[in-house]
Amino acid sequence: MNEVHCPVCPMSDLFNKKWLHAILKELLLVECMRYSELKRRLDGVSPKTLADRLRELEGFGVVKREVFAEVPPRVEYSLTERGRELAEIIEATCDWVQKWYPSASPAQHAASLNTGLNAMKETIPSSTVNLKPSRP
Repeated sequence: MNEVHCPVCPMSDLFNKKWLHAILKELLLVECMRYSELKRRLDGVSPKTLADRLRELEGFGVVKREVFAEVPPRVEYSLTERGRELAEIIEATCDWVQKWYPSASPAQHAASLNTGLNAMKETIPSSTVNLKPSRP
C-alpha cells in the first residue's frame, strides 16, 4: 500500500500540538523574548512542553534561537520571516473560522480543523512531495 504524502501534513501535525498558537502569538506581540519571560507569559505550560515546542518551531525555521556567550548564558527567541508569515496565515484561519462557525467553541473549532486536515491527508495523491522540516 502506498503511503500518502501531503505537503501540508508536517505542519498540520505541528499545528495540533498544545501551546503552539500561544507561543506564536507571544512571539508576534513581543519581537524577542527570553525563555523565562515566555514561560511566565504562558501560564500553565510545563518547562518540557515549552522547550519541545520551541525546538520543533526552530526545526521548521519558524523560530530563531539566539545564544549569547555570557555568564549566565542568555538565550532569546524570535520569529523568523517564515514565522511571521505563518502567524498571519494562522490569524487569517482564525478569522475564517469565526466568520463561518461563530457559535462553535474553541474546542469545536480545533476539532473541525483537525478533521478537515486529516480528511485532506487521505485524499492527496501519494505522488505529492513530502516536505521535511528544514533550517533556514
